[in-house]
Amino acid sequence: VKDFSMIPESLKHEFIESEFGKGQQISFLSMAAGPGNSQIEKKIYISLFERYPDAAFVRTVYKNKSSDTPVTLNRVYSNMFTLDRRLVRKESQSFDFWTFMGYGKILGGGHNNLRVNVLPVDKGLNVENDSETISGIPLVDIWSPEMGMAIASVEKRARILKMPVYVDSDKNVNMGLLEEPEIKLRPGEEYSALKTAVFVHSLDYYNPVKRYSDVLADLGITAKPCPQFGYEPFWCNWGYRK
Repeated sequence: VKDFSMIPESLKHEFIESEFGKGQQISFLSMAAGPGNSQIEKKIYISLFERYPDAAFVRTVYKNKSSDTPVTLNRVYSNMFTLDRRLVRKESQSFDFWTFMGYGKILGGGHNNLRVNVLPVDKGLNVENDSETISGIPLVDIWSPEMGMAIASVEKRARILKMPVYVDSDKNVNMGLLEEPEIKLRPGEEYSALKTAVFVHSLDYYNPVKRYSDVLADLGITAKPCPQFGYEPFWCNWGYRK
């Protein structure tokens, strides 16, 4: 279900204040026909804060507006974007970017597994970044020398998600966040998708990752200082299985 039509009279603008400071928010409704005779309502909230002029915070709520038809939610996408570098550099390939993937891409197998978080995009790239099987941070970034865009989950508690990054048949790069809730939405029930943030930036992935750290700090999630002994050398025989 993706052919949602916006309801113009539902558009709302308001001034807000949250843990991210003062800002403004717009929200609106859209509707789409679902499976069977169901009707799906989608409400989107987009928040812009003075403290983060390079970020948009997005939240989406889906509601089953049917009177008698349940709907099964298998896959819910948030902030899917398509990027084409030719729009800023015509002589480039559409997919000519680099990417930072918070959960990474696994190469090899067994004890020789190698996780790669930063790599150039090629025309065959197709990675899901699954948080259920790989540890990391829920942020994915695509950038070139001209621009960059990152998407991240800003939930206070971790949720199982995937961050697909792939090159499509038009050689454009696609990225976004994906949940697979596998739940049944009965008539009148709602499902709140991931709370997310979209960052735009220059240079490489360091800027959005640092920005994401600032956002997490506003949510009360901060890294503890490393004690001095953490920098000292130590002996470990784990690799020899003794």
